[in-house]
Amino acid sequence: MSKIALITDTHYGCRKGSQIFHDYFAEFYSSTFFPLLDSRSIDTVVHLGDCFDVRKGIDYWSLDWAKTNFFDPLRERGIKLHMIVGNHDIFYRNNLSINAPTLNLAEYDNITIYSRPETVTIDGARCFMVPWI
Repeated sequence: MSKIALITDTHYGCRKGSQIFHDYFAEFYSSTFFPLLDSRSIDTVVHLGDCFDVRKGIDYWSLDWAKTNFFDPLRERGIKLHMIVGNHDIFYRNNLSINAPTLNLAEYDNITIYSRPETVTIDGARCFMVPWI
């Protein structure tokens, strides 16, 4: 049976890409999050929305930081990531047709992004993924 970790509201790029906030995030990932995933042999993570902070875009430094400190380490460990699109991840306020995870994370084959309601099965358990709107 899979072990699943939940994470939400990471808001990469917050406070205009604040180095102080991202240093704090990096400390959490390196000293708590990834060691916990490793020690418990967790193979699946579900991100519950608001991965990115600003609806209109993310600065390149913050996107690179997110890939280096979160997305790459997940891929290197062979961990599957299921991402639900949140209200901070979308460009338009009334639809999810343009969203940051889909546009910025296409190179990751370990990520599944949910931009419409969908029932999925994760290791035999049915889960209903409900994005914003």
